[in-house]
Amino acid sequence: MKKKLLIPSIPKDELQRLNALHSYGVLDTSPESSLDAITQLASQICDTPIALISLIDEKRQWFKSAYGFMAKESARETSFCQYTILGKEMLIVPNATEDNVFSRNPLVAGKPYLKFYAGAPLIDPDGYVLGSLCVLDHRAKDLSEFQKKAMELLANSVVSHFVLVKKKRDLEKANSILENFFLLSSDFMVIATEDGYFIKISASFTKELGYSEEELTGVPFMSFVHPEDIPSTISVLENLGTRHENLKFFRNRYRRRDGTYMWISWNAYPNSKDKLIYATARDVTELVESEDLKKRNVILEQEKQDAQRQAKLKEEFLTTMSHEIRTPLNAIVGISNLLEKSDKLQEREAEYSKVIHLNSNYLLSLVNDILDLTKIDSGKVLLEKEDFNLRDNLELIYHSFENSERLSNNVKLELRISPVFPNRICSDSTRLDQVLVNLISNAIKFTEHGSIVLSATQVHETEETVSVKFSVKDSGVGIPEDKHELIFDAFVQASDSTTRVFGGTGLGLGIVKKLTELFGSKIELISSPGKGSEFYFTIDFLKSKGLQSFEKPGEGFLALNKGSVDNLNILLVEDNPFNQMVAVDTLKEWNSSLTIDVAENGNIALEKLKAGKYNLVLMDLLMPELDGYETAVIIRNVDKGWDKQIPIIAMTAHGSTPELEKCFQCGMDDFIVKPFEPDILFQKIIDALEKRKSLNHDSHGSIGN
Repeated sequence: MKKKLLIPSIPKDELQRLNALHSYGVLDTSPESSLDAITQLASQICDTPIALISLIDEKRQWFKSAYGFMAKESARETSFCQYTILGKEMLIVPNATEDNVFSRNPLVAGKPYLKFYAGAPLIDPDGYVLGSLCVLDHRAKDLSEFQKKAMELLANSVVSHFVLVKKKRDLEKANSILENFFLLSSDFMVIATEDGYFIKISASFTKELGYSEEELTGVPFMSFVHPEDIPSTISVLENLGTRHENLKFFRNRYRRRDGTYMWISWNAYPNSKDKLIYATARDVTELVESEDLKKRNVILEQEKQDAQRQAKLKEEFLTTMSHEIRTPLNAIVGISNLLEKSDKLQEREAEYSKVIHLNSNYLLSLVNDILDLTKIDSGKVLLEKEDFNLRDNLELIYHSFENSERLSNNVKLELRISPVFPNRICSDSTRLDQVLVNLISNAIKFTEHGSIVLSATQVHETEETVSVKFSVKDSGVGIPEDKHELIFDAFVQASDSTTRVFGGTGLGLGIVKKLTELFGSKIELISSPGKGSEFYFTIDFLKSKGLQSFEKPGEGFLALNKGSVDNLNILLVEDNPFNQMVAVDTLKEWNSSLTIDVAENGNIALEKLKAGKYNLVLMDLLMPELDGYETAVIIRNVDKGWDKQIPIIAMTAHGSTPELEKCFQCGMDDFIVKPFEPDILFQKIIDALEKRKSLNHDSHGSIGN
């Protein structure tokens, strides 16, 4: 009966051993001359015809190198080496035919009739036995100590070779992965030395910068850093090199080949062992620009808020100052107006009165200019749309200056209007007049002899619009060309000597510029020293479409309607005693039949309205106890026996748009700004009474009855 082959036990760490074997990647690989040399040497040293490098996997014995043996592999169960991997010592079988374990082995009992086996285990650095370096013979024999030692050394050499090959393969794999990483990464990848040179750069970095890898690695990378960023870059490099601290989100700028710069955000990791810096980076140019834009927007928004706050403070200051200046100025102007009409003054007193009148009106004009400029700057001036006769307006302006004492006897004022010229147009006559009056006033100030010409010429016409060019030309001192733009700035004149010689604040032309821009035009200038100046601009007007006509009242109209206020009862609500006197005397001078009662504040006014019958209220706005706004609201909404529809005209020293709007919201019918022109006040009184008369169909008799 044939005896069965004894099967050895499997190593306790078989699974880990097999994993270790496969990790070296030597199974089923081509022969290697260095290993073939080892098997040949082992055969010669041990004087055997066969030498093998045998590796044991799950089911077989595979020969990495075979000397004197033709087979490439054999079954694991018939191998001698399966016993060798069970221990860490060399296994020697002097005569297999006499060995209880191996005598039944088919390689012993049959071809090739092996008798001798000696195997040195191939132990890797982790202690796993991969296989053996073995020698075999057909003869029974043994090994000397020298031969045993030699086999162990040769076995170690085989393992060293496996380890070296594995490391090389792992390194190649790692290099391949690294190469692919550097090649395919969209982020920038670099390896740099601590002394400032790139030694490896990703393709994305070279592509973005526009340089070749050789160009980037051939010079210190600091050569590409923006000059402003070099100090900070040097500082972080010192920390990387000396402290070996990781760097995160450091930003600097790198120069592209085309000369532009891109912002880069770096994360860097120094390695103290190899003295290299490993870094990743990204192009954050758009992010930085976005952040810069946000910062600029924040700054701009802050500046805008500061500007608005300053504008508001400026407006509040000017409004307050306007009230504080206009209040006493109203008394001065009013009294000077009364003195001008008096025929009881002596000659010297009349001269004093004239000086007061001229200077108070100049001061009033200055206050008005400052307020106008402020309102225009804050966008609170809107052009009105009203029908008016442009030719008549120009003639009124001309005649107002023709007989003015401001015009020198040596200067001739002329008005020239083109033959083809529109009569009625739709626009803001008040603001247009303001522009022309300022230009003529400016010309008068700088012209001592010669002429000043106000001209208006129609230059274009369509079915709906007409374009008119306005010009004010003088023969005055002229303006240097380098000052042509400067003189239109507020508070600026052509030179410091201008103010000393000719006076003025430099506000007039600033207002002219801003008003012409509101008209959609631009003020132009032709001038040179000693040759006079010409200011001109062109406005496109809408033709008249039958809107409510605006005509400035004349003395004849006021005289005609003066009788309509006979025996009128007026309640003047005013806390300032000087302004009380001016208003009362001005109204009495206009019509002596008027009865004027005075109330120092709103509470007193309400008591007087309950006790008496009045035809009209002249209401100051800022008063103690109860101001004009609150008083008007009470009159309109509270039934205390007074006439709730009585005409109310506000008298204000402010004149700002919000204040005037508030007047109407509180129920007032009209307003007049202090200091007031007497004729304008009279006209507003007549208009308010006529409006009340037209609305009150049940009234009987005259207004004053």
